[in-house]
Amino acid sequence: MSSDPLNLIDRLLRAVPGARTERMTLRELIEREAESLMAAHRAGRPEWAYLIRGDRYRPGKSPATDAELRAAPLIRAQARGSIVRFHWFEDEAAMLAHADEVVDPAFEAACDAIVEGAAAALRALLARDPALVHARSRFAHHQTLLQHVAANGSSTADSGSRPPMRWRSPRSCSAPGPSPMPAAIRTAAGPPP
Repeated sequence: MSSDPLNLIDRLLRAVPGARTERMTLRELIEREAESLMAAHRAGRPEWAYLIRGDRYRPGKSPATDAELRAAPLIRAQARGSIVRFHWFEDEAAMLAHADEVVDPAFEAACDAIVEGAAAALRALLARDPALVHARSRFAHHQTLLQHVAANGSSTADSGSRPPMRWRSPRSCSAPGPSPMPAAIRTAAGPPP
């Protein structure tokens, strides 16, 4: 398992009940993610401190150490605020302006496939729902799937902390040529209008 905080956060947020299977409002998803963050804090998992502190992906990094953060109770408002900032909203008021928008679990699953470099999973999702290529994230960055690919699978400003994308199968890793992932997106999108 990776110890990279962004990969750990990805796993934490993917494991949120219903996050990749239920259509829910942005407000509902943020609340469930905040609860998962609180559970990670109680369990002493490493990713919670990164989310609370706001390392690298947003201004406002806390001067507190992990030990100091761990010793302090984590209240729901603090957890929710950390999740809101992680999703690039300036603050809760900015998120609340979009709180009733529905987060598409298939779009989020497609983003997960991009982060993991799972081209076959992305192709399957796009085959089931070709409109995903035109969809945008409900989070503040509003990225498309192609923008997720261009960001090397990360919607954060510091995507350099992510491992390189694994678009090819192990058998063809050394083969020259373009990545099959953008081709999967282009194929699903169809010809330009």
